[in-house]
Amino acid sequence: MTQTFFAANYADGGLCNRFSDILAPYDHRFIIKGGAGYGKSTCLRALSRALTAEGYGVMHLACASDPDSLDGLLCPALSVAAIDGTPPHVVEPRCPGVVDCVIDLYAALQPQKLTATREDFLALEKDIKTHHQFAAAHVQIAADCTRKAHAIQQLDASAIALTARELYARIADRAGETTFADAQTANLSAVTPRGLMGWWDNLAQTPMVFVLEGGGAAGHGVLARLAQRAAHDGLARRLCPDPLLPEQWQAVFFPEAGVAVVAEQADLALPHGCSRHVLCADALATPPDGEWLARREASIAAAVGEMARAKQAHDRLEALYRPAIDFAIVERAAQGMIEQVLSLGELP
Repeated sequence: MTQTFFAANYADGGLCNRFSDILAPYDHRFIIKGGAGYGKSTCLRALSRALTAEGYGVMHLACASDPDSLDGLLCPALSVAAIDGTPPHVVEPRCPGVVDCVIDLYAALQPQKLTATREDFLALEKDIKTHHQFAAAHVQIAADCTRKAHAIQQLDASAIALTARELYARIADRAGETTFADAQTANLSAVTPRGLMGWWDNLAQTPMVFVLEGGGAAGHGVLARLAQRAAHDGLARRLCPDPLLPEQWQAVFFPEAGVAVVAEQADLALPHGCSRHVLCADALATPPDGEWLARREASIAAAVGEMARAKQAHDRLEALYRPAIDFAIVERAAQGMIEQVLSLGELP
């Protein structure tokens, strides 16, 4: 079983980096270091294939700047995290070789085979940085517009609380007896070069999905109450922040109950066969302001355009490096990491 989330994305306040929190529970961390085009994501996908072939469940951490690329993967059964430890989500090793393992791909670079000029590399790096700065600014505007659209809503607090209580009772009943568990947090969706993109296929692995249809801030209110009650009871949960307002939740998964509760999104597409139960959240509040929502969509579109241009520049940078990479070294590094990870499953 493989699920995919984002661990870092642009949101209100700039880059929202959740790597530290996500990695905290994992005992074995493999930190991959290397530049653009070195094969970091290739190593991670090779490890993912090896783990799934052995029957282990894997969580992919996709890159919001390029959803086809991986920033990391998690294997809870082995308490293993393998991650791209380079900017913008730098992760430095703890006691290298003793606690954390560093996979150094810089050794694969053959500088004598680089044909572009120093100015070519610096110009592309500058373009990438500039487009990301503009993308972050547009996402900030979109977040501000969302907040203003929700600010005019008149919320029925008692109705929101009642809806949350009734829904939580159903979730708790399905979960049955549980042991206390901490929350896990990762983004289900993010602004990417492809648009505001969600990994909705994750929901196919959840037997029952409740969709809070409409209502804006009302949906966030229900999700907040569910998360608070689950925290009080120690019910296992995965919290998925809103892609623009990270202090609010877009979805909450309850794996022990086989339930997910999701605030409706414009691009929400539930997988075939998913048991969908619609809760009409717009009955809990007056509608959000349509004009501010329209401005939000325009700002998201502008951010997507900037991220697409940043990716184009990054692709050109990778193309300059790739001919100078000795991929035999990369393959050996990947195989060594795979062998170390799989050996953990043989320990008593």
